[in-house]
Amino acid sequence: MIKIDCSILAEKTYYNKEKKVMQSMIERHVEWFVQTVSDADCPEEWGEVYKEKKYKDYLEDVLGFDKTKPFKEQIRPYLVGDNLKDLRTKNIGLNGVKKEDAESDDEKKRTKAAYLMKAFCYEKFCNSHATEGKWDAYKFCKGLNVSVCPYCNRQYIFTVAEHEERQRDGNVTCYVRPELDHFYPKDVYPYLSCNLYNLIPSCSVCNHAKSDTDFGETEESKLIYPYGEDFGDDGVFRVKIDDAYIETEKLFKGMYTDDKQKEQLRICIESRGSKKDKVDKSKEVFHLEPIYNMHKLDLVEFLKRYRNYCDPKRTELLKIFRQAQPTAHIDEGQLKIFFDIMSSQLETQILGMYDTSEQYPLKKMKTDLKKQLDKNR
Repeated sequence: MIKIDCSILAEKTYYNKEKKVMQSMIERHVEWFVQTVSDADCPEEWGEVYKEKKYKDYLEDVLGFDKTKPFKEQIRPYLVGDNLKDLRTKNIGLNGVKKEDAESDDEKKRTKAAYLMKAFCYEKFCNSHATEGKWDAYKFCKGLNVSVCPYCNRQYIFTVAEHEERQRDGNVTCYVRPELDHFYPKDVYPYLSCNLYNLIPSCSVCNHAKSDTDFGETEESKLIYPYGEDFGDDGVFRVKIDDAYIETEKLFKGMYTDDKQKEQLRICIESRGSKKDKVDKSKEVFHLEPIYNMHKLDLVEFLKRYRNYCDPKRTELLKIFRQAQPTAHIDEGQLKIFFDIMSSQLETQILGMYDTSEQYPLKKMKTDLKKQLDKNR
């Protein structure tokens, strides 16, 4: 629904406490991964050939790396490459088995995918206890600075990691972060399980709604990818009653907000344009319309504020201005522009729409509905 600014991944915003240098999250992630797989011993179940070898050796073999070339440069696309489509095409032979195909007799394929996922260290990245100065999922979410779920724009997804200064080991005493959804499910694409561009910070509702649904095949083009796009004008919120748009004039006359009519109000998301199919699929997967229609309290409060304050306040300000300068020549064109700007700012504050480029819950719904009401005013 809303776009994540992924350009921050390449900016030098992360302080490496051990090296005492500023790094980008991309640099830190690759560095952490190479060090981790170089130190981790292969488990016994991976076979005799990997006895006393490291994860790095296993990855070089399975991914077909040239061992005469630097491992770091060859593994980099799997960790921070943003062309996920090419990676999936190149590694189709390494794909795993979908959870819904758990009864499949392709045990060898499933086992190989499980080993590969373990070698990509997602569990180490995601489930380790956050420690000060160490790279992990907490630092990733904190650095990305996504405070609202990009799939639904309803829930805050703050990252909080408080360190107790008196603890010498720097262990975190309080930590919370968003869930990380794999846009392309890790069970099917284990080689993308630790790719930053495949990890979408999200609320638990959306993460579980999407689950391990695979959009990498026929459904690929039908889901909004938060690192690359948003709904924009191709998916807009509208309010209807009895299948007709609400009318601003009727709202100003007191309609729509009484107990009987508010139950008849329906929030819908209309899709159009080049992203119509993707918007429709996102609506379906995340159950956006049914869930948003549980926000009737927020909707009615928004409509009441719009009715009680926006138009009356604009009229009152204009009246006061004219009374203050009864004999002065007033350029009606300039006056209109002035009041359009001033009243727009006032309305935004009254409607609980923060004057900021940052995201907050229900921002898109409120923005779209204000445009709907303004258009008919």
